[in-house]
Amino acid sequence: MITIRETFGIQDLKHIYFVESSCFNPEDTEDIKELSSFVSEKNYKTYIATKTISADNSDTILGYLACEIRTSHYYVTSVAVLPKYRKLGIAKRLLKQCFEDMPVNLIMCCDIRSSNVPSQHLFEKNGFKKVRDFESVYQDEIGFYYETEPKQKSIENNC
Repeated sequence: MITIRETFGIQDLKHIYFVESSCFNPEDTEDIKELSSFVSEKNYKTYIATKTISADNSDTILGYLACEIRTSHYYVTSVAVLPKYRKLGIAKRLLKQCFEDMPVNLIMCCDIRSSNVPSQHLFEKNGFKKVRDFESVYQDEIGFYYETEPKQKSIENNC
C-alpha cells in the first residue's frame, strides 16, 4: 500500500535526494543543501509517497512534492516519482494532498519546462491551466506558468 504523508523532516532528506537524483538530469538536480529547505524551512511543505517494500518493514520513499508557501499561493517547486513507480497515480495523489491541505482562497501554481510534456499533462488533468510562457527560469528553453483557480472551500465542507 502506498501512503502519502508530510515529510518527517531532515531524516527523510537523503531519500528525497535519491528520488531527485534518480529523476532529473545532473544539471537540474538540487544539491542536498538546497533540498534541505524542503524539509526544514517553515515556508515549505513537502509530501512524500512511501511504501513498505523491505524485509525490515521500513518505508521506502517512491516520490515527493515540495511547495513553497507564499502569502497568496502555494508554489510547487518540485514533483518527482521514481521511474519504476510512475503511471500509478502517485504524483496525482501528492498534488491532491497538497491541495487539500492548502487554505481556502489560495491558488496553487508551478513552472514547467516546455519539453516536460508528461508534467504538463499531469497538472492540466488536475485542474491547472497554462497562464503564460516565460524564459527567465530555464536558460535553454521556454517554460510555462500554470495555476489553479482559488480554492473555494475546505475538503471537510465538501461532503
